[in-house]
Amino acid sequence: MDHSFSDSRPLNSKLETLTKLATEQLKRIEQAESHLREAEGRVSLQSEEEARLQTARINLEESEAEARRQKAQAERAHTEAEARARTAEEEKQLAQLEEIRASAELEIRQMAEVKQQLTAGIEVLRKAAAVQVNVPRKKLNDWLTSRLFVVMLKQKRRSVPRKSSS
Repeated sequence: MDHSFSDSRPLNSKLETLTKLATEQLKRIEQAESHLREAEGRVSLQSEEEARLQTARINLEESEAEARRQKAQAERAHTEAEARARTAEEEKQLAQLEEIRASAELEIRQMAEVKQQLTAGIEVLRKAAAVQVNVPRKKLNDWLTSRLFVVMLKQKRRSVPRKSSS
């Protein structure tokens, strides 16, 4: 019996060694599984972080695009307002120029009428003076021209509209 006990020792020793090896192997497997779970957790966190960053980037791009759109819209509105203001100012200036043109045309017509009347009057006076007085023609023409100039100045002063101070 001793013999059988001695034969079972190496077997027990081998079994103990195998048991230790199996236990160590199980510990390594548990550690590997633990490391794997940790790595999976880090990968999951990293994926979540990447998704969060991607969402933040998209939101930022959309926000920047909206800001550019609003800026462009504000610039367009400002440019349109300036254009309307310029158009209104130009229309006002055109109306003033048209008023000046109309006034000048009226003045020219009035001066032409006065000149025609004065010329007719001068011709009548020349004929009357030639008949009544024997005045040299040059002297008569000089006197009539100076009188015509005075009359035209008076007529012009009357036809120029005066600006009111109100």
